[in-house]
Amino acid sequence: MSNSSIYFKTYYIITKISAKITNLSPLRIGAGKGQKIGEPDLPILRTPDGHAVIPGSSLKGIVRNNLARFLMLDADKDLSYAFGGNINEEDMPIGSSLIFNDFVSNKIIDTYERSHIRIDLATGGVKNLFQVEYVPQGNEFYGSIVGRNISISDISGIIYMISNLLNLGIIRVGGFKSRGYGIVKLDVDNVQILLPTANVKYKTKIRIKGGEREINIIVNQNEIVENNKYRFKIEKVDNNLFMNSYILNNESFNSVGMEVVKEWQETTHA
Repeated sequence: MSNSSIYFKTYYIITKISAKITNLSPLRIGAGKGQKIGEPDLPILRTPDGHAVIPGSSLKGIVRNNLARFLMLDADKDLSYAFGGNINEEDMPIGSSLIFNDFVSNKIIDTYERSHIRIDLATGGVKNLFQVEYVPQGNEFYGSIVGRNISISDISGIIYMISNLLNLGIIRVGGFKSRGYGIVKLDVDNVQILLPTANVKYKTKIRIKGGEREINIIVNQNEIVENNKYRFKIEKVDNNLFMNSYILNNESFNSVGMEVVKEWQETTHA
């Protein structure tokens, strides 16, 4: 693999999105079969201290697969620069530009179980009865998504599209979706941009649609401007870190995301 293909040799921009997921229906992220006496047949995934977990790997798969579906893309070929994978057989796989951290419930979840039946397709009768553990609706999970060298506009488009699909119940999280589980709502709490300098220019193939392009980021007094087109309002500046840190206005981040998604859809259905 040539040096030009090393997409994280230099960090030009890092975006950290802190978010909250609220489950609007029972939620089940399974942890295999129960092994202990008194444990549910199918327990949920927990931290050692009893908090429920939505794994980052599960969220990444949901985002990648549904971007591909709704934008009519090949997940393996078209999204590998953003989500990692093999670009072609000759090169080694590249790392993911997007890092999805685990979302963990803000409180310890008690044990809640429901009984379900499995139908024998041959006879139409009940094949067996089993118990599943679940997280009751109304619980909050907190976590983050980190973007490395992916443009602010692209990551805003990703968040806008996926949050709307989740909030509409079109896509769901976890297992037992056909039984009414997994309806969730995603809310962005905070968008932080880290830049090595106030003005950044670089070329990259890390994007959702299209080939290589140049990204030009300029920081003005009250906003970050990308490619002289997308404008993000700044709410807070903290330059005491090792990189310049900017907290974006959520409304402007969402507004750009909506604009980007419309552009993706126009090229998809052109």
